[in-house]
Amino acid sequence: MPGMNGDDFLRKVHQSHPDIRAIMVSGRLAHESIELLERENGFPGFLSKPFAPIDFYALIDGLVKEG
Repeated sequence: MPGMNGDDFLRKVHQSHPDIRAIMVSGRLAHESIELLERENGFPGFLSKPFAPIDFYALIDGLVKEG
């Protein structure tokens, strides 16, 4: 994403649309950054690249069940 990283993008989306639930997928995000984003935005999920499809399905299933 030119000019913006995923952290910044997620923050902007959350500011404009706080009800949107997002899953972050990254191969470079540090554990501290993930925790900070969770506290700031309450985003429901994170997957580290590479990930197995079963992990993606389990995350989506859990989000659907949470409602």
